[in-house]
Amino acid sequence: LFRSREASVDVGIGAPEADDVIRMNCLRRFLLATVALGFAGCSLNELDEQARRIRTHIRQLGHADSSVRHEAASALAEIGPAAVPALNGALLSKNPATRAGAADAIGQIGRSATVAIPRLAEALSHPNVSVRRSAARALGEVGPNARSAMPALVDALGDSEPYVRMASVLAIGRIGESAAPAAHRGPRGSAPAG
Repeated sequence: LFRSREASVDVGIGAPEADDVIRMNCLRRFLLATVALGFAGCSLNELDEQARRIRTHIRQLGHADSSVRHEAASALAEIGPAAVPALNGALLSKNPATRAGAADAIGQIGRSATVAIPRLAEALSHPNVSVRRSAARALGEVGPNARSAMPALVDALGDSEPYVRMASVLAIGRIGESAAPAAHRGPRGSAPAG
């Protein structure tokens, strides 16, 4: 549960700042879990098992078989908010399939995955179309809390791939009316429509 080096290797990230984030998330989870154990009647074994399942499914997000990747994303979404810190870390993976799968799972978790908004916004400019499309979809599922990602979503309206553009339009719509002024301006560098 608390071996951050192992967690960083599992998702294929090696940047020192990623290791620090994982370490801090593990420490925070440990402290919260210690306090919550008395209230929730949860055992350390159950927490260890959940952490093991999260690590396993994170690794599977990069699997060559798309059905394995889909099942892993669904399993992580079922775990829910407890999986978000690891998914947020997986958004830094060198493997595009892992990044796209992490975004898909975050999208399935939805509004409680707000911590991932900055990395999802960054993923909108990733070279891989699946990563960009999945990030746009996930931001839409996070909903109104993703307003801070509007500049990146508006830029994605100019993406060369129609699936990314469509996912961005849908995300802007799901984020809500507060997105209308930014959407009206259009992608950076373009003239407003009209």
